[in-house]
Amino acid sequence: MLTGLLTCQQMSDNRGDAMVLALMAASDVRSCNSVSAQTRTLLCLVCLLLMVGGCSKTPVKPQTTQAPGYNQGEDSHWIITELYRQYQEWQGIPYRYGGTNRQGVDCSGMVQLTFRDRFQKSLPRTTLLQSQLGHFVTKDQLQAGDLVFFKTGEKIRHVGIYIEDGKFLHVSTKKGVMVSRLTDYYWRDRYQYARRVW
Repeated sequence: MLTGLLTCQQMSDNRGDAMVLALMAASDVRSCNSVSAQTRTLLCLVCLLLMVGGCSKTPVKPQTTQAPGYNQGEDSHWIITELYRQYQEWQGIPYRYGGTNRQGVDCSGMVQLTFRDRFQKSLPRTTLLQSQLGHFVTKDQLQAGDLVFFKTGEKIRHVGIYIEDGKFLHVSTKKGVMVSRLTDYYWRDRYQYARRVW
């Protein structure tokens, strides 16, 4: 009779199994005349507790304190490599408002193309919509692949993709597709924020 209870405790994967096993154990106790009424009551209470929750296995959601993102080791190296490959293939392609091909591309178009072609990730087409994705990241938390946003005019925004060591891939209106530094005079004063879209 106690083996039935132990089996329930150790092997059951859900409450249904626990109830069946517990009821079987309880019926074994009732059929045994040599067991006192007090012992039967105690065993029935144990069975009841098992039915309520002793055998249930509720999945526990793991706690996480890690910021949204990816593994900074392997993933970061891969993302950096892909961003430099994209730069090598597109370097010097001129800026063209609304452009999305090698005849001309704008900043948000370049971001969209890069994520699609290099990371198989679909992003919206415009800087405004891209600025609403993912999670906000501070400048000192930047990781490869984060989107960096700048205010270059009253209502004009600019976006690029952070690579590493303060460098980002973007499209300049004068020089086309290029890599610049966040610390460059022009960009330093126009930097607004960054978003992590992974």
